[in-house]
This record gives sequence, structure tokens and C-alpha cells, in this order.
Amino acid sequence: MIKEIISQYLVNTGLLEIKTCHLSPRLNRQISEWERTKKKAFADVIAEAITGEITHPQHAGYSIGRDYKVKMLKRVTVDGSKLMAFDFYNDLLQSPLYKRADGIQGVYSACYDFSPKFLNDLDQHFAFNRNYNFLDLPQQAIPTVYDEMTYMKPNTAAIESAVSDTGNGLDIRERLYIWAIGEAAKQSGGVLYQYYNESRSGRLYTKGAFGLQSLSKAMREIVLDGYTCFDMNTAAYSILLSKVNNPSKYPTIKAYTEDRTKYRNQIAKDTGADIDDVKTCITALGLGSSISVSNNPVHTTKVDAPDWAIKKIKAHKFTQAFISELTKLRTEITDNCCNQRELDLLDAVKQDKIRDFYNKNGRYPRSVNYRGKFVSLYYQYYEMEALKAMRSITENKDDCLLLHDGLYTKTKKALMILRT
Repeated sequence: MIKEIISQYLVNTGLLEIKTCHLSPRLNRQISEWERTKKKAFADVIAEAITGEITHPQHAGYSIGRDYKVKMLKRVTVDGSKLMAFDFYNDLLQSPLYKRADGIQGVYSACYDFSPKFLNDLDQHFAFNRNYNFLDLPQQAIPTVYDEMTYMKPNTAAIESAVSDTGNGLDIRERLYIWAIGEAAKQSGGVLYQYYNESRSGRLYTKGAFGLQSLSKAMREIVLDGYTCFDMNTAAYSILLSKVNNPSKYPTIKAYTEDRTKYRNQIAKDTGADIDDVKTCITALGLGSSISVSNNPVHTTKVDAPDWAIKKIKAHKFTQAFISELTKLRTEITDNCCNQRELDLLDAVKQDKIRDFYNKNGRYPRSVNYRGKFVSLYYQYYEMEALKAMRSITENKDDCLLLHDGLYTKTKKALMILRT
């Protein structure tokens, strides 16, 4: 419903109108088709971008590849030529989405982003027209398959205040997104249900526009005003150290778990990188990333930080020591710290890596790098066990948002217990 509200807003408030006064009469059929079906399909693309469903895996922007265009908008025929409808109508709209980077076949699709003009038009329009009075009110669809369910009560007053405040640091995409969340909540009796799918590590993921896990921290603090967030500090590395016989063999990692703020600040100060980028890079290492930047995009790992910052952060002496110890820690975990369930998972990860290599190269590899991926799944299982324990002592275990290493809850009684 959240994505649909944004899409309907775009369709019904004039933001996707094609100016026909300067167009040839030969395009009348294409314009009629736009009004009949294509406008809504294009609005769906924009809504999926705003809600983070098509975030590009490598560049800052959104994945809109050839297959995606054909799926969403098929083709349009002009003077006997078959054109991609997305490109054709995007051009008629004065390119609200522009291409930032080409795709690489078999790796990722082309990257698009919103043009400054479109964002400005959207911002100006949103400032005076936020009424949702359309007759076809979309309802929240209940997934047919899910592993867990909770519900949230978004703070609609806080949302309305935030979308009216242009000085709070939220851009127009974020304000439109949380506005749609607020509207969806109003139409659902003040409650939004969260449906989670479980990965093979046990980690729970919310899906689509309703998945409030995907909101930035700033957006969650507004939408969930009245809830308290409890998280597990440096959970991944703390869990891994707890599984080995002698954690002191990994002094850099141990020091980071004991005072992460100190070391993040030091790296940021020494490199000139933003502290959030430092956090992102260190976290990515735990997920198995090599945080590499290469001239060949195929060998560049996706980390949401500028390339120059990634290079400097990785080259920092603390990070280098951290990476060296993490490599040894992964080896100890995989060789000495696995029960039968984890050994079965380890074998499955190896086979996946071998299969992926064969599918891409047509031959079997001499060896595969599997430890990073496996260890991320390994600690995620224990994160979820800890999260279940946290949830069990809240006053209402269903009124919460489950994150990967924490949760939002309205509980007060368990406040001190959770913090200790």
C-alpha cells in the first residue's frame, strides 16, 4: 500500500503530465496509451525507486535494466520503429530519470537517478498538495508466505510535522516516503503489519515498501517516535570472539568491540572520511566484503561510501590489522568452532560458491573463497537467538519492529534489563 500510495500520488496530482502542445499529431495514439496504462507503470517505477526496492547494487541510484524496462512498460511503436517505452516516455517527460552509469552484462543493470529538475518539481508540488483523496484506496496485501509477523503504530503526528519541515535534513524522496507510510497507517486503523521472511542464517527480513527495516535511522526515529530502539553493539564481532578459546589472539578486533566509537573517530580523523563511512566499511568486512575498489567494476565490492574514502579507510593501519586478524578468526571459526548444523551450512556455502563460479566461467575453480560468506551466516544465527531473547522480555512482543541486531519496542518495564 505504501508504494501504491506514492504511485497514485504521482498519477493523480499532475506530476507526470506530458505537454502535448508541441507534439506531432502522429503521437496521439502513444499519448492515449500513456494516459491509459503507461503513466501508472512509470509511476510504479518511480515509487519502487523511492521506497528502495530497486536500489542499484554498485552505484548511487536505481537499477533499471533492459529486462526491467520491458517487464514494466514493454515497447511502443513510432513510425514503424519499436522503441523501449521507458526511454520514449522518459524523454517526453523531459527525463525525470537520467542514466548515471551503464550496466555490465551479467553483472548489473544500468544505473539511473532522479534529475535535479524532477526532484525540485516534486519538492515544490509536495509543499502544497499532500491530500490523498483518491477513490481507489489501495489496501495492504497480506503475503501468502511469511515466517514471522509483528505490527507497528507509526506516529502520524510526528510524520506530518516532519514532512512539513524542510529544514530537518530529509530530502523530498524521504519526506514523500514517510508521508505515504503515515497515510497508509491512517487508512489501516493506525497499524502497519510487518511480515518477515527468514534467510538460511535465521535472520528476518521485511520486504518491499512496508519493510520498515529499510528506512534510514533518521526516518525510523520519526515514523517510530514513541518507540525505543535497543541494539547490540558490534554484535557480529563480539559473537565471533565469544566462540573462540582465546579472544586475546585478536587484540584489534577485541579493542574495537570494547570501544567502537574511539576507533571509528580515529580512523575518520586520520583519513578525512565521514565517520558513517568508517562504520559502513567495518560492518561490511563482517559481512564478507573485501571493501575493494578496482578500475574494473566487476572486481569492485559494493559499499555505500565514496571510493576515495573506502581506499583510505582500508589502507589505515587499524583497518589493516583488523582485516589480518579477521582472516585468522574466520579460519579458526570454520575449522574449530562449528556444530553439525553449522558444518552442513558450511558445505552448502562451498557448493554455492563452486556452482556460481562454474555458471560464470564454464569450469570448476581450483579453490573458492567461502569463509567470509559462511562466517557472516554463522554469526547472524546467534544474533537472531539474542534478538529472540530480547523480544521475549518486552511487554508486548508483537508490537515491535525487528531489526537484524536489535528492535524497536514501546516496552518500559524491561528497559534496564535490555540495556544491561
